[in-house]
Amino acid sequence: MKISVIDYGIIDEGRTPEQALQETVLLAQQAEKLGYHRFWVAEHHNVPAFAISSPELLLAHLATKTQTIGLSTGGIMALHYNAFKLAETVATLTTLAPHRLAIGWGNSLSTSLVSEALQSRYRSEEFEQVLADVAGYLTTEQAPFANPRLDSLPQAFTLGMGGGSAEVAGRQGLGYVLGLFPYLFQEPYGLIKEAFARYRESFSPSVFMNQPYTALALFVVVADTEAMAERLAHATSVWLLGKENFSEFRFFPSPETADRYAIAPEDKEKIAKQRERLIVGTPDMVAARVQDLAQAGQVDEVVLVPVVSGFANRSRTLELLKELF
Repeated sequence: MKISVIDYGIIDEGRTPEQALQETVLLAQQAEKLGYHRFWVAEHHNVPAFAISSPELLLAHLATKTQTIGLSTGGIMALHYNAFKLAETVATLTTLAPHRLAIGWGNSLSTSLVSEALQSRYRSEEFEQVLADVAGYLTTEQAPFANPRLDSLPQAFTLGMGGGSAEVAGRQGLGYVLGLFPYLFQEPYGLIKEAFARYRESFSPSVFMNQPYTALALFVVVADTEAMAERLAHATSVWLLGKENFSEFRFFPSPETADRYAIAPEDKEKIAKQRERLIVGTPDMVAARVQDLAQAGQVDEVVLVPVVSGFANRSRTLELLKELF
């Protein structure tokens, strides 16, 4: 089982977006040094605490700052953009980092305000056709074709949160990444087993993948002591309440800010439900739960999501879990 990490470009209290993106570079370099399989970068819009909105641009930068680690978008939200432009983005990135690049596609349209601002081109039900169009532009011998031309295509994935993308990934011959996100209240083990079973049953080989490839993205909060992990987890849980479309906080809250936050009774209920999918504790505790969930899905890759306050804590997460995995 391969172990990877995804970064959101977290903007901590007292930090700037520039510093957040510099910390993403440092985290990618650390992941490479520690031997992680792949470094993913996400796409978020209109979320004040996250600096990464153009993962394809950041990936091109990371390709010049690292040498060996795999790199992937996690993912580009394909419904916002023109399929031909997406294909040329894939072609360009693959040429910049041959044999290291992968592409993850997401199907979220975000909020209506974001979709309107981006003049999103497609509806949710058109996601599969967009993926097919991108593949067509990358492989056709006739115009229009994506430049630069590729001798071989990168790995490509669809990303999903509730299993709905599983069959799309299978039919398109792509890898499938299931995100077990704390703010979606599904029973984790049943979701994992059902989603990956549907994916494998529907899989058909393609120019991207000749056999199924599965990954599980898990939110983790790990520290040297259980008490410290719980303190960090409380700040993460407060942010994960997601109020005002995750715009309640201008920055990612520190544990001190979270301690002062007024927790309403309905907030307590949400936080309790989050803990079924937010993995918290010492390295041994977290590793055991990660392995248990990964085994339930028989996955090829685990993508750790260290959405915690403070770059030092995110960096320490990579160190602690690498020692175990």
